[in-house]
This record gives sequence, structure tokens and C-alpha cells, in this order.
Amino acid sequence: MHTLRDFEHRPGKHCSSTALADVMRYHGHGLSEAVCFGLGAGLGFVYFENPRGSPSLVLGSRTPALEWNFFRNLGLPFDWRAGDDFPWPQMREYLDRDVPLLLLTDLYYLPHYGKSVHFPGHSIVLAGYEGDVALVADTAFPDLMPVPLDDLAAAMDVPLPPIPIHNNWFPVERFALPDLGDAIRRALVANARAMLQPAADSLGLPGMRLAVTRLPRWGQAEDWQWCARFGYQIIERRGTGGGGFRLMYADFLDTASGLLPALVEMDAPARMRQSAAGWTALGDNLKAISESESPSGFERAAAMLARIAEQEESFYRDIVQVLGKNPVSHAVERILEDESLTADLVDAAARVLLDWGVARAQKFESADLRRTMKRVNREAGKAAPEAQVERVRALLAEIEAEQP
Repeated sequence: MHTLRDFEHRPGKHCSSTALADVMRYHGHGLSEAVCFGLGAGLGFVYFENPRGSPSLVLGSRTPALEWNFFRNLGLPFDWRAGDDFPWPQMREYLDRDVPLLLLTDLYYLPHYGKSVHFPGHSIVLAGYEGDVALVADTAFPDLMPVPLDDLAAAMDVPLPPIPIHNNWFPVERFALPDLGDAIRRALVANARAMLQPAADSLGLPGMRLAVTRLPRWGQAEDWQWCARFGYQIIERRGTGGGGFRLMYADFLDTASGLLPALVEMDAPARMRQSAAGWTALGDNLKAISESESPSGFERAAAMLARIAEQEESFYRDIVQVLGKNPVSHAVERILEDESLTADLVDAAARVLLDWGVARAQKFESADLRRTMKRVNREAGKAAPEAQVERVRALLAEIEAEQP
């Protein structure tokens, strides 16, 4: 049997933010679950229709990229490791070195949930093992939960929406915590921009307005009761902390206000709690529909979501206007968001390159800096993994020597 030395799991509200808080605590940083959620730019919205599954109509209120956002907003490299094979030998090597691992799973295959419903994208911490049984820290469960390796293998490879997974895992090595004020500001602005201008019309505020147009037709679905019930659960019950994650985000804003006084001036925590109340009311409405004999009430749900979208658009625009003005900070955000800048590098080499880029954001033009980083990534990526750190440093030293 082996468990991470001095690992402490504290039960939380949401899987990803609880897992991140556990790992941060293990490394001595002590960030609350709410702060981890906020640093992960966790607020989101997604609408999708899945006629071959049930529920066939789904809305969600969290970003699917919380872990990636979290580490990038802290200025740290992050990419899920993934592949066809169950990576137990590699994961066990990290455990034997007392390195915690983040995993994405489908809770359907985790024995402590029972096989009730598929829910891929569920984050846990792999914290130990005993023979052929993994020991995992999982959200609200107070103790490490045993998961036979066959079950864990099934749980980690599930190609189903909303977050298809393919043996996704990430070892979290020890690291120094950067300035939290800068990281929080980056996370706030990134979250606001992701809601205002998402990558697809089914996401963020455009997704909310798409759902407003589709909700009145939900009553035509054969599984309309389950769609309504699942909508309620995804807003209030399934690890959101209530109010579609907005209550947890309001707690994050309470902490952030101590570092960014502008949030106090714009009354940010209170405004987010007002939004949370709207989400809770929407969830209650969907619950009532699910318990009725006829599919009436979806029009009212659409109107409620429209009001929430209007309130949140004002909030996100204020965040961008108040906190997103600094061009250097915007250049840093671009660096941290662009995976192509470190795509060919191992984590340690990527961290060296990212740290250099962030430190040089004021000295270089943004486009020139990103072109330079891509060149370093491309050249250093040709080296063997164990030689990439020194190769990155050598290339950066040559670039610095050329500067006036």
C-alpha cells in the first residue's frame, strides 16, 4: 500500500475545484475551493442537443476547461496527457514519488456512485494504491475511496458528451505560487471574455440566448421530464454549490475583492449573488416542470434565462472594462492561452519558456514575442525530452544577447 505522504482531502462542492484545492493544499499553497474555481475561470454555459441519448436536451453552467484555465492563469504549463492505453504504470511511478495526479473520469464506473448515469469529465485526485486498487480523493466523500483498476480503466476512457475523455491525466509537481493578484485579475478577465466571445455559438452568452430560443420547444421531446429534471440537477445539485456555480464564484469574488479594490466599487460579489438567485429560480422552475403531468412552463424558463443573460452580460462587460485595460496584461493572457507556444515541449521546458515570455511581455511587441516563443518551442522541441530545458535556456540566452 502506498498513499501520498501527508495528503489531506477536504470534502468540497464541485469535483474539479475540490481536486485542485486538495492538490494546492498538498503543495503548501492553501487555496480555498472557491479561489481555485475562480482561478480556473470556472463560470460558463453550454447548450447541446443529443437526440440519440437521454437527456436529449442539456444545458450546463460551467466551463469544460477549468483545470487548463487554472494552471495557465497561474502562469504554469498544463495539458492533459491522453492516449489509447490505460496509463497505470506511468501513474504509479508518480505516486511512488509522492506526486498527486488529476484524473478525468466518468462517475458511472466509480463504485462509490453506483451505475446510475454517465457523467464524463468528473475530476478526482489519484492519491495512492493498494495492490490492484486505486485510492482516490473525490469531492464530497470524506475518505479516500477504493477503485479497482479495472473500474478506473473503464472510467477514464468514455467517448460521451459533454466532455469525452480518453485516459486524461496530469501529474502536479511541486511549484512556487506566483502573485495571486495578477493571476486573479487574469482569471476574471479571461472568464468574462470567454462568456462574451466564446469559441462557439452554443457556449457562453450566445449559448444562453440560443437556449432561450430552444427552451419553449423542450416540451416536444419524448424525455421532456428527464430533460427538465437533469436541467434542475445540473444547476442546483450536481456539484455546483447552488445557483449554477454562481454562489461559489461570488465567494471567490469576496476573496478577490481584498486584492482588487475595483471589484468592491462595482459591487461584484453582490451582483454575482443576484445572478445565482436567478439560476436557482430557474432550477426550481425546471424541477417543478419535471414533477408535472404536462410539459408546461418551459416558456417561463426561457424568459428567466433571458433575464439572467442580460444581467450577466452587464457584469462581464464591466469586468473587461475595469480590469482588462492594461495592454501588457493582455499580452500575458495571450501567451498563457496559446497552447501552440509550448506544444512541442515537456512540462519543465514549457515552464521555462512561459516564465520568460511573461517576464518579457512589456519589452517586446506582442506579435514579435509570440513568434519568438514559437521558434524556441519548435527548435527546442527537436531535442530529447531530458535535454529540452537546457536547450530552451540556451536559445533564450542567444535571444537576450541580441537585444540592445
